[in-house]
Amino acid sequence: MIDHIENLQTSTADLTASFHRSLYSHWVQIADDNKFPDKKDFRPQLFSSFLPQVALITIDKNGYRDRLTGSAILERFRLSNQPNALSDSPDQAIRGIIRQIVDASLQTQAPLFMRGSVISDKLLPVAFTLVCLPLTVDGTDSLDTLLLAFEFPKQNSFDAFAIDSILQPSYM
Repeated sequence: MIDHIENLQTSTADLTASFHRSLYSHWVQIADDNKFPDKKDFRPQLFSSFLPQVALITIDKNGYRDRLTGSAILERFRLSNQPNALSDSPDQAIRGIIRQIVDASLQTQAPLFMRGSVISDKLLPVAFTLVCLPLTVDGTDSLDTLLLAFEFPKQNSFDAFAIDSILQPSYM
């Protein structure tokens, strides 16, 4: 469930994660005067240590699909590294969150900051903040790619480890 959405172009969202601020700053820089920057201008090497927290979603006339999903996202949501792990996840809660993100992005056609959590029967609640940056691949004003940059509070990994250790002792 997404609890909070802010348009980064019209608000003063509190981007507490430094890599969120850096990504958004890079997005603004490469957008120049265009509505969306071209994906080819995005420089992932500037953010290499954060790529495990990034996903790319491609949007076309048939819907949307994962293009790339970072290992930290796959781990937090307990997904296997398969095509469309987020958009076709067997977990309905994860699919619902991705649908909300895509819908909000298509509606606003702007970079967004979001805060929410995935609450599912299959995993512990996973809180997150997210910067969602729209990109184009053809230099037009047509949104066809979303860069999702997740930040997970540290407590999620500890809580998941603690609960999993109790439920499934390591000596088994």
